[in-house]
Amino acid sequence: MSLLTTGVVQGLTEANLHMKSAGVAMRVYKWAEREGDEGVMKRAQGYATDSMKSAGESSKKVQEALIEAQREARKEARAEQEAALEERRQEAAQAKKEKEKKARKSKEDAVEISKEGQDSVKADNSEDIETHQESTVVENLGISTESVNNESDQKIYTAQGEIKSASVDPQLLATV
Repeated sequence: MSLLTTGVVQGLTEANLHMKSAGVAMRVYKWAEREGDEGVMKRAQGYATDSMKSAGESSKKVQEALIEAQREARKEARAEQEAALEERRQEAAQAKKEKEKKARKSKEDAVEISKEGQDSVKADNSEDIETHQESTVVENLGISTESVNNESDQKIYTAQGEIKSASVDPQLLATV
């Protein structure tokens, strides 16, 4: 903001005109002094004094207007600084968000769900999901689902290498 407001310029112009008027009156005073005309000297001195007082008043107006212009300039500068600071804060916050977003993206893994997995998600109840998963595992291992579901068909190998069917849950026995 410029400090040359209308009040400052007006006051400076008035003070300048009053000083010029005082200068003219002082020249008349000096001329009258050389001529010895005391009446003209007193009138010229009165004009010069009045002009100087008016110039002083105008100077005070300029000082007041200049102080007010400085206050306004400080307020405007503060407002600009606050706006710039707020803009920097917003930019920093945006940069932080982008950085966090990039960090989250780098931590994420891409997962593809197979057709069987998608089918299992579509199942209506959790028992269907468990049965489907067990049968998929058993089929992948090449074992019949009947032998897995039926405990009486489970086999136990003896120390001699013979196969016995187990009607109860198998236990591990070690003898030395």
